Amino acid sequence: MRLFIISDLHVAENETLSTFGWNQDDFIEKMEAIRKTHAVDKIILNGDIYDLFKSDFKAIADRKKKLIRYLSGEDFIYIKGNHDVAHRGAKDFYKVVNSKGESIHIEHGHRADFINGTALGRRMGYMFYQVLKLFTKLSIVRAMYYGYLERDEGLQDARAYRSYKYLRYAMRLLRKNNVVVLGHTHKVEIHNTVSPQGTKRYFNTGS
Repeated sequence: MRLFIISDLHVAENETLSTFGWNQDDFIEKMEAIRKTHAVDKIILNGDIYDLFKSDFKAIADRKKKLIRYLSGEDFIYIKGNHDVAHRGAKDFYKVVNSKGESIHIEHGHRADFINGTALGRRMGYMFYQVLKLFTKLSIVRAMYYGYLERDEGLQDARAYRSYKYLRYAMRLLRKNNVVVLGHTHKVEIHNTVSPQGTKRYFNTGS
C-alpha cells in the first residue's frame, strides 16, 4: 500500500489568521496529480487539517464546500491534531505494517508537550487565539503575526525551534515501531537510528 501523508494545512474560514493560502481547485488538482503520479492508495491527513481554534467547522464547510467534500473521501484517513482534536471521526493515530513486515506509526505529535498535548493546555491555546482574533483586526497586529509565522516557518536549525522533545517522543514510539511519522512542528525532518532490530526511522511531514 502506498501512503501519502500530509499535515498542518490549518484551513480556516477566512483569510484573517489563515495560513492555508491555497485556492480550493488548485489544491485539489495538485493533490490528484501527486496521487496519480505515485499511485497512492490512501491519504493520511495527519492532524491540524482544519484550524478549529480560529474557525468553527460549520463556517469552514460553508465557505469551502468543495475542499471539505474532497477531504472527506473514503480513501482519506483523518488523525487528530491539537487544533482539530474535536473533529468527529478522527483517529488518535494510525498504524500499518508494510510488505517488509515493518510497523509504521503515524500520529500528529502534539502529545509531546503540555500546551498542545493536554486538555488544559489546548484550552489555553484556544483562548489565546480568541484574543488574537480580536487584535488582528488591526492591520499592524496582523502584520506582526504573519511576520512571526514567516520567520518561524523558515527556521531550519532544530535547535532554533527546540524540536528535541518531539525527537525524544518519536524515539519512545520507535521502541515498538520501525517507522514513526509525526507532524505538528511544521518542520520537515528525517532521522535514522540503528537498533538491535535494524535501522529505524523518524519522519516529520512539515506543513
